[in-house]
Amino acid sequence: MKSKMNTWSRLKNILGVPLNSPVALEPGPPTEKVTPPATPLEKPHCILIDDDSLIQMAWESSANDHQVWLESFSSAEAFFQAMHRFDKSTAIYLDSRLENGQPGEEVARVLYEMGFHNLRLATAFPPDFFEPMAWLKEIVGKEPPWLTQSPLKESDGDVNE
Repeated sequence: MKSKMNTWSRLKNILGVPLNSPVALEPGPPTEKVTPPATPLEKPHCILIDDDSLIQMAWESSANDHQVWLESFSSAEAFFQAMHRFDKSTAIYLDSRLENGQPGEEVARVLYEMGFHNLRLATAFPPDFFEPMAWLKEIVGKEPPWLTQSPLKESDGDVNE
């Protein structure tokens, strides 16, 4: 339970919510039965989380040209509000510097702890700029993956496989 609370604390910190805030991010009491979602989870080819509108427009335009299903979000907060819709094996690309200086690698760590394991940092910095991060599959540039990978894989599986 301790690691679950640390995840919630980091999530609150990332979203800028004071740790003593009564925001309903804390896990509630256990329920007797968990009901599966009525609709299947969405599985786009990939998800982009980047606050740079030009990067978002470039990825979206290229995705449209290449018939790639891309979901993009301008902030970690926007993704956290929608993450319940997505299959956890979907490839997620995060900018290393999100709005308000939020580190994408810390957002990725929280997502990893929540079960999203197909995570990449999409950054202009070279990979050796960063310390090793076991929760990331890799550190890549800002180009959309369907332009650099042939063919685009829907999922590369778990980081630790």
